[in-house]
Amino acid sequence: MKKIVLLTIICITFQLQAQSEKYINHVCADLHEIPLEWIDSAKANLHVAYWRASHGSQLTHGGMTAIRNYDPGYANIYNFSQEQEAGALHIVEFEADLQHQNAEWVSMTESYLDDNPECNVVMWAWCDIYEMDITQYLVDMNTLELKYGPGGSENRPVPVTFVYMTAHSWPWNGSGRSEWVYQANRQIRSYCLLNNKWLYDFNDLECYNPDGEYFGDGNQNGSFIGDMRLRWDCSYDIDESTRGNWGIEWMNNNPESELTQMAADEYCVSCEHSDGSGDDDNSRLQCILKGNAAWWLWANLAGWNKENPTFIPESFTTNDNLVYPNPTSSYLIIETDKLSSLKHISLTGLLGNEVKTPYHIQENRIEFDLSDLSTGIYFIYITDENRNIQVNKIIVE
Repeated sequence: MKKIVLLTIICITFQLQAQSEKYINHVCADLHEIPLEWIDSAKANLHVAYWRASHGSQLTHGGMTAIRNYDPGYANIYNFSQEQEAGALHIVEFEADLQHQNAEWVSMTESYLDDNPECNVVMWAWCDIYEMDITQYLVDMNTLELKYGPGGSENRPVPVTFVYMTAHSWPWNGSGRSEWVYQANRQIRSYCLLNNKWLYDFNDLECYNPDGEYFGDGNQNGSFIGDMRLRWDCSYDIDESTRGNWGIEWMNNNPESELTQMAADEYCVSCEHSDGSGDDDNSRLQCILKGNAAWWLWANLAGWNKENPTFIPESFTTNDNLVYPNPTSSYLIIETDKLSSLKHISLTGLLGNEVKTPYHIQENRIEFDLSDLSTGIYFIYITDENRNIQVNKIIVE
């Protein structure tokens, strides 16, 4: 008979709250919330290596450049450079990505780190994530962390922080492909949240306007539904015959906003796939938001501990008996009077992959049958009606 060891929800909740500054998403897009001393600290202490193709350039050539161009004062505060210039964030960019360098990105990273001992931050962006081996990506990132991170096997004098990234929304051409991309991003997101990794959630930043209105293709329980048919340029389905664009719509409704003004042609001079060329709409607002969120990332990496205020729902932080194992069987049982507010609950593995959904739900009781699970560490992964996340860890022995 399997033994189920439970780590209480209240303990894990506090751990996640304390580490939530590692998760950069759409609520991390207000530039003026970042204390200037942490911008200065990032510029003084970070040496970033960033591999990206066209979509990934939206952070730097798009949003961060627009911020710098917007105002002479901003040019000084939010300066960045390929060179190690005084008063500028040192970020070296390479035109490469996780799709096209799929077979060699790890060796490219190792070679760069071996040749550049000052580098202390590594990011790789995606191009097309479709049919990429997400599990292998997560394993490879973890291997690099174990080798070059704090206490790593390389005994590197300057340890490296590795920042995970999700990928852009797919240009809708059928639910099968788009759902695959949605689930791949969800696996990366789940893995990072469950394992306390740094994550720049590129995909999440495409799904919300600055007012927090959601335009993505998931429903409240985190499952793919595809009703918006969100595209990488922020366009979406208003109804079956009409397309909208949340970026353009928000800017039209907020012409005096600094975000809107930064997205003007003279400031946001390069925002690929969101600049009105080809089939793309001119919705550069998303690039501004991604640039703002990038500065949140740099400041947090430098030591700023601003937490994501919506990461854990308040209503789930006081009940340490929410989940418990049945001592006489291989069932995991959840009893809660908050069942009506839970929109999705599942069991995931260490790599963020969903391995179990409840087999029985009745009144205030949810049951998982764990009899066929291998021994190991798993997570109870809960989302509520506001898309907030709660996690509990169990060990099956």
